[in-house]
Amino acid sequence: MNITTLVNIVGVLLFSIIGATIGILTGYIITGIISGIIIWLGIYLISGFTIVSPNEFLVIERLGNFLRVVKEGWTILCLPGLIDVVAPDNGRGDFKWHRADLYADEPDNKIDFKDGSAKVKMQVWYRVGESEADVKEWVYRVQDSPNRVEEIADGTARPLLQKETIDSASVNLQTISDSVRRDPEFIASLKEMGVELDPHKGVIITDIVLPKEIEESRQETIKGKREADRQSAQGGGYARAIRAIMREAQKEIEIRNEAGVVIKIIPGRKTSWAEAVAIYEKQRGLEVLQSKTGAINFVSPDLPGIMTSIGINQDPKK
Repeated sequence: MNITTLVNIVGVLLFSIIGATIGILTGYIITGIISGIIIWLGIYLISGFTIVSPNEFLVIERLGNFLRVVKEGWTILCLPGLIDVVAPDNGRGDFKWHRADLYADEPDNKIDFKDGSAKVKMQVWYRVGESEADVKEWVYRVQDSPNRVEEIADGTARPLLQKETIDSASVNLQTISDSVRRDPEFIASLKEMGVELDPHKGVIITDIVLPKEIEESRQETIKGKREADRQSAQGGGYARAIRAIMREAQKEIEIRNEAGVVIKIIPGRKTSWAEAVAIYEKQRGLEVLQSKTGAINFVSPDLPGIMTSIGINQDPKK
C-alpha cells in the first residue's frame, strides 16, 4: 500500500469519525456519518481533477492496470490513490525533444581506440512518439527509459569508435555520428521503446577529449615537427642558393662598350660545391655587415691584446 492510498483511507475514516461525532451531538448519528463521508468524497473528487498541459501526456492506471493516455486537456481521476493512479516512473512526460549527454557524468568511462583510450562527448536528441502505443512503450517497456536510451546509443557507437584510431575518429566525427544515427538496429531498438530521433540532430559526437599526458605528448610532437619543417625549409633555401651560384658561374659574361658592342667575352667556368659555398658565405658576411650600424670590434689572434674598432655604415663626416 503506497502513502497516497494510506492517506486517502485515513481521510475517509477521519471524516467518518467527525461526522459520527457531529451526529452524536445532534442526535442524528447515521446522518452525521453519511455527511462526513459525502464531504470527504467531494474533497476527494476535487483532488482528482488534473490538467495536462500542451505537448504533454499523462498515463492513467485503474486498479493497477493501464486505463488511458491523456494528452492536452483535463481529466478527473476516480478516487485517486485508491482506484485511479498516474503510472509510476515515466507516467508523466512530454513530446519535446530531449538531449542525452553520454559519458558526461562518467569521467572514467572511456572508449578504447586502436591506439589508446580517450573520453568521448556524445549527444542523442530524441523524444517520445505521439501515438498512444509509443507512450505505452515508453512507460512500460523498461523502468528507466531515459537511461535505456543512453545504453542503446552507447552499444551502437562504441563498437564503431573502437575500430578507429584516436586521430581517425577525431577527423571523422561527423561520419561516425551519421553511421550511428542511421544504424537499423539502433533505430529499431528505440522504436520498441516508443522513441524517435530528431531528424536534424539525432546523434552528434561533439569531441574526443585526450588524456593530459597524451595531449602533452602530441604538443611536443607538433612542436618538433614544426622545428623540423623550419630547418628543412631553411636548409632547402641554403641549397638552392648554392646551386644558383654554381649555375651563374658557368654562364658567359659579355663586356660591352658605350655603343653596346661586345668587346670581350669572359667564359664561364665550372664551380665546385665547396667554392660556391665559400662565395655564398662571403656574400652573406658582407650583407650582415651592411645591415649593421654602430661599431664592430675586431681582435687579431696573432696579436694578443690588440683590438681595433671599425665604424659600420656610419657617415664619415660625423
